[in-house]
Amino acid sequence: MTEQWTVLPPIKWLGEDDEDPECFELMYPFLVFDPAVPSRFVAFAPLMESVDVVAVYSSDTGQWTPSSGWEDIAYPAINPECAVLLNGMMHFLHLTVDEPLIAVLDMEGEVCREIAIPDDMLGAIPGYGSVGCSQGLLHAWYVDPHDYQLSVWVLKDYCATDEEEWTLKHTVDVPRLFGETESDEEEDYRRQEDGAHKYNVFAIHPEHNVIFLTDWKEVNLSYDMDSRQVHPMCTTGDFLGGLPFIPCFADFARPLQKSLF
Repeated sequence: MTEQWTVLPPIKWLGEDDEDPECFELMYPFLVFDPAVPSRFVAFAPLMESVDVVAVYSSDTGQWTPSSGWEDIAYPAINPECAVLLNGMMHFLHLTVDEPLIAVLDMEGEVCREIAIPDDMLGAIPGYGSVGCSQGLLHAWYVDPHDYQLSVWVLKDYCATDEEEWTLKHTVDVPRLFGETESDEEEDYRRQEDGAHKYNVFAIHPEHNVIFLTDWKEVNLSYDMDSRQVHPMCTTGDFLGGLPFIPCFADFARPLQKSLF
C-alpha cells in the first residue's frame, strides 16, 4: 500500500472550440485499481451536466478525459446503487429501462457489452435487486417485494458469445432468516405503503457462498447459502449496510519477498 492520499483535480477539459475549458460537477466517482499495484488507478464518474459522457481519470496521465461512443445508448450506463468490478470492467444493473440489462464499462468509460438479466428478474422493482462478484463469477439477486423470496443467480460462462445462461443458485424465504412472525405483517404493510424497502441484500462475500442482509431497522446478518446458517452481525440498528472487504495483495507478497531475498 502507498499509505498516501491522492487529490483529484477538478473535472474539466477543452470544449469543442478548443478555447474555453468545460467544467463539470463531480457526482459519485468509482475507483478502480489493482490491489497489487494500488498506486495505479482509474476513477470515473457520471456528470450532472451530461448523461451521455463519463469523466475518466487516470493516475498515469493525472487528467480527466471524456468517454465517447455513447451516442446510440438509450440509458445512462452508470447506476450507483448496483455496481460491481469484474474482469477489469465495471458492471451496472439497470432495471428501469424497457429491456433490463447489465451494462459493462471498460476503463475508458465506454459501454463494451450488455448482459441480459435472468428471466425471472424481468419486471423486477428497483431497490430489491443488485449484482455482485463472488469466487470470480458474476452474481445477480432479487428479493420479491410481495412474498420476500430471495433468488440468487450466477453467470458461470461469462465469456459466452451467444445468449447468457444464468443458473439459479439459491432461494430462501427472507423473513424466516430474521425470525419474522405474523404479528409483523401490519408493520410490513405500512412500510410498503410508505415505499420503504423492508429487506436488502447489500453484499455477497467475494470468496464464499455467503450473503449479507439488513431489515433496515435493527438487524444485520450473514447467511451461508451452503450450510443455511444465519449469523447475526448487528442487532442494535447501528450498522445497516456495508461493502465486501477487498484485501490488498501487496501485503501478502511482502513476507514472500523477504523469504526469497
